[in-house]
Amino acid sequence: MKIGLILECQDGGAPDRMNADELVGRHVIKIIAPGTEVEPVFLNRKPRLIDECGVYAKQLLANKCCCVIIIWDLYPLWGGKVCMKRDRDAVLKNLKDAGIPDDAPVYLLCISYELETWFIVDRQVLIDALPKVKADKIKRVRNFERTDPKTILSNYFRSPYRGTTKQVRQLLKGLKKERFRKIQRKCTSFDRFVKQIETCKSL
Repeated sequence: MKIGLILECQDGGAPDRMNADELVGRHVIKIIAPGTEVEPVFLNRKPRLIDECGVYAKQLLANKCCCVIIIWDLYPLWGGKVCMKRDRDAVLKNLKDAGIPDDAPVYLLCISYELETWFIVDRQVLIDALPKVKADKIKRVRNFERTDPKTILSNYFRSPYRGTTKQVRQLLKGLKKERFRKIQRKCTSFDRFVKQIETCKSL
């Protein structure tokens, strides 16, 4: 089985310099559907993803991906007004313009901030991932889908969190299968991603 991922980030260029989005996506897919091959497409910025996702989704399906998941952040780094419905409508139009049928296995995932949000939903994930940080120093985040996760993570790393391969792989040590259900109950975007992978697995 092969899943295509269309991401609004740059290609890290090497296994030891993978982008955070790719690392996290691969990690969750590996747990939900072991043995799955992942074919990522990197479209650098949200405007480009919205304008070009259809062409690349069509290519991924032609390359025998059983499904394609398009992932982008609602809030861009530069801030400004956002609208999830507007983003979704624009992506759907681009898919239609590329000739992709409405019932094609192409799934959309808009995340409020970044994939790193999934690390801060359940404090036990950070406790397990960062053993050098005292557990009582790791606080629960209540409004996590409206909070910049990188600021929180920088506090625990005691240096700027930049989503480096080393930092993300450290965090992934805490994102274990047994934590998934709790994160799914609390975080809509993570729940959608897990269910999208499960749907791909059943195709």
